[in-house]
Formats: sequence, structure tokens, C-alpha cells
Amino acid sequence: MCLLLDLVEVPTSHSGVNLAAAFVKILDDFGIAHKVSLLDNLHENLGLTIDIVCQILSITCDNASPNDAMIDALAGLVVAFPGAVN
Repeated sequence: MCLLLDLVEVPTSHSGVNLAAAFVKILDDFGIAHKVSLLDNLHENLGLTIDIVCQILSITCDNASPNDAMIDALAGLVVAFPGAVN
């Protein structure tokens, strides 16, 4: 499933930190910051915990250098964000 959450203007410099701050605001506005994770635990009835990997967020942009800085900044701003994957 693919869903456009928001389209926002970033009136300041499009640095990685400013892009990350704008993106975090979108995550907070939609109440989904806690869902930005690659690893989750599945608890079964027998008391077993199974780690499952699930990607529920993808970021695609067109400015390579600011995007890398944005991903680094997101790792510090969103607790569940795992950082750069590929």
C-alpha cells in the first residue's frame, strides 16, 4: 500500500535537519511516529517472543546529499527510526 500523507512547504533551507524536522511533524500529526521501525516482536501464547522484520515506512526523495543528512537526523529525532537501511 502506498499513501501520500502530506505535502508541506519547507520555507527554510532544504538542509537535512530542516527536512527531518518537517517530516517528524508529519509523523506526529498523523500519530504514526511509533510505527517507523524495521524490527517488531510477535508474542505468542506459549510465552515465546519471535522477532519479525517489517518495513512500514519508505522515504524517496531527489536531493541525494540533503536526503542522507535527513535520514541521519531522523535517527536522532524518532526513537523507533532505525536509520539508513540501504
